[in-house]
Parts: sequence; structure tokens; C-alpha cells
Amino acid sequence: MKTNRIILAALFISAAVSCQKESFGDLENARETEAATFVAGEMTKTSLNGNNIYWTSDDVIAVYDDLGYRNEFKVQDVNASKATFAGEVTRGTTQIYAVYPSRLAGDISGSTINVRIPVNQTPKVGSFAEEHNISVAKGKKTTGVVAIDSIKFKNVGSFLKFTIPSYIEDVKSVTFSTSRPIAGAATVDASADTPIAVVAESGSKSVTMTGSYPAGSQFVFVLSSGKIQG
Repeated sequence: MKTNRIILAALFISAAVSCQKESFGDLENARETEAATFVAGEMTKTSLNGNNIYWTSDDVIAVYDDLGYRNEFKVQDVNASKATFAGEVTRGTTQIYAVYPSRLAGDISGSTINVRIPVNQTPKVGSFAEEHNISVAKGKKTTGVVAIDSIKFKNVGSFLKFTIPSYIEDVKSVTFSTSRPIAGAATVDASADTPIAVVAESGSKSVTMTGSYPAGSQFVFVLSSGKIQG
């Protein structure tokens, strides 16, 4: 049987950086930076490989220092579920917040960061696609010490797995729709012990994957946490 589109209806189960800042005359030039690194460990979810979580060599993380600057940290070394990231923060920074992936992170106010859960997602067999799943971390920085301590990334959304039946061929897109906003513009308090992405009321009530779907394969939507009715 051939079809071009599948609409899913299911109960949702919640699953367990260049510098940017507004410049005022020569004040931007007075900024002093220092090198910083941190190790992102096994709790982070950037892509799935079976039930294992892997980093990839081109991952980029947005790091916000407590002087209001947004910095990009890039992979220096990656070993499957662990990766070392390197970049610069403003000298004198004592607290940082980090968001993966950088491209889904916006501005920050205090510890609250604007993020964006993709409404249009890309299928990847057995997983969600890279740079789809948002996770955040916080850490302490000591002036003059390169390493940032206590970095532990946590997912701020949830996952919905589905399988394309083996008898269905030529699927082009899959949409999951529900009764509340589950994707789009959101905020997350990166200082919380359990950070959660809260989607704005104007957010999308559906997410769509468009691409290639081998029959019999499993895929994963990324969406916000919470209860869904209907």
C-alpha cells in the first residue's frame, strides 16, 4: 500500500558559540575574555544510537556568561557519549548557562533562555535528527582556571517514538497533532534542577517530519513535555 502522509494520534508520554551582545561605542572593545573548556557527559542527548546517546564532531553549544554575553563553544574532542567543548567567556564570569544546540538558542534574561523546538523536523532512522533535541546545563567558572565545573546537560523536552509499518511504502511526511502547543518558541529556566521548555501559547500544536521513511523503521519526534488529551 502506498501513501504520502500519515497523521498520528497518540497519547504522549513525557520522557524521563561567536559572542553576541549589543555594543555601545567602545564598550564592546573593552571586553576581556579568557579560554574555557568543559566536558559534556553521558546524560546529554544529541543523537540516539540504539539506546545509547552520542555526541557528534560538529556539535556547537551556546554558552551564556553572567556578564550577559552569548558565546559559541565547539567540539574539541568527542568520544561517543562524552565530548569536550572549548571557547571563551568574559573574564570575571563566575556562572555560565549552556544550551545545545546553539542554533535553537536565543537571548537570555537572568537564567531564563529563549529556545525554539523545531516545528518542522527531519527524520532519522532509530533516532531524532542531530540538532533537534534541546538540552541545557549550568556550571561554575573560576577566573584564571580554564575548566568549567559541574556541567551536566539535561533534556528540556520529550520524545515520541513511532514506527512506519512494514506494509506502508513511499511515506513522504508524518505529522503528530494534539490539543496544546508542543513546538515553536519556548522558554527554559536553565538554573532549575529539572529544566523544562515551556512553549508559548502561540506555539504550534503539531510537528511534522518530511523526508525519507524506510518501511518498518522507527523514528522519534522531539516536543515539549506535559500531558496531552485528544
